[in-house]
Amino acid sequence: MHKALHPYQEDRITVAQHIAEFGKSFAIDRERARCPFCKQQMSVRASSAPNAIGHFAHMPNSGFCPTKEASGMPYLGKHPKNPDIHHANQVKQEFALNWQKHFMKLYELVPGLHYEEFKSAVRLANKERIWEYANLEQYHLPYIFATLMDYPSTSSYKNNKGEHARKCWFRCWFDSSVQCYDDLWIQRREPLMLIRAWYRQPLQGKPKLDDLLDFYPLSVTDEFLQSERQLTPVVIKLLAPWIQQYFPIPGNAERI
Repeated sequence: MHKALHPYQEDRITVAQHIAEFGKSFAIDRERARCPFCKQQMSVRASSAPNAIGHFAHMPNSGFCPTKEASGMPYLGKHPKNPDIHHANQVKQEFALNWQKHFMKLYELVPGLHYEEFKSAVRLANKERIWEYANLEQYHLPYIFATLMDYPSTSSYKNNKGEHARKCWFRCWFDSSVQCYDDLWIQRREPLMLIRAWYRQPLQGKPKLDDLLDFYPLSVTDEFLQSERQLTPVVIKLLAPWIQQYFPIPGNAERI
């Protein structure tokens, strides 16, 4: 990656900035930059090659980091250890009544969100049995949706000029304390964080770590559920019938 965290500050730094402050060889390990996603120390690669842009890389035998998963999706296929079907049905009912708030929060996390992307995330939540986590609360859902799949620029909605609204490839993870969704509810010293990362749109395939442009961590909160904002009538018209069909709850039609 081309940006990492300063060795003992929370500032982002490039390889050039790191070398300017600490030199090309580090006298002590505490001068190593840190991975913004797992906070482990990193090494500098290729910075001495002619005309090469140096980049940061994980140290050999380093521990878990969500960015090291080849597919970029470290949580998929790890289903609930103690599923709660009754709770899942309750969560689904609440989601069906509050889906607009969830859409708007996911839109904040993933700019240019297309309504078909939202539907894909909900389908993946079903496939991954997200609803069945016993401690799952409503406010977790859009953050989990953001981590279930990649959001390429080419799948974003198009503006009036026919251009894709999202210019970069978006990918999200929770902080490295979370290796599977069950870890969302472990006791932690620091607040749970979601990290939004955006990459150059590759010509083909998925982006690699070297394509990472920037990242931004934010706290996972329930504040969006208190919002009174509403979606545009166009999006409501496109999604409401699908929600009603996908979550057939008595009385749902009137409240959507």
